[in-house]
Amino acid sequence: MHEKTKTQVTFDRHDDAVTASLTGRVGEEDALRLEKDLVGLCEDGAVKIVIDLSGVSLIGSAGLGAFMAAFKICKPQGGYVRLVAPQPLVRQVLLTTKLNRLFGLYDTIEDARAAT
Repeated sequence: MHEKTKTQVTFDRHDDAVTASLTGRVGEEDALRLEKDLVGLCEDGAVKIVIDLSGVSLIGSAGLGAFMAAFKICKPQGGYVRLVAPQPLVRQVLLTTKLNRLFGLYDTIEDARAAT
């Protein structure tokens, strides 16, 4: 895989929420690493997760599965997984799969954090 297409992830804790900023394409190999990271955050008590998708050009089912795995841990603990600023192709995948209803789509990180 070309380095340009590998997913880069950075995490930023802000009060009781964590923002995960992703860039690149989220393929199967990257999704497995992402799932491990997200689930680890949830298990460590960070149950409010905002995922910035503004830098993601494509996402596959494994990437969506990573979000679902985190959601299944966070939600019962009063937390959430919220998605921010998906690019058009990623937005279409979320709308087609109706996962936008589960996670919510927000324009900004601040909007996602402030939502009730």
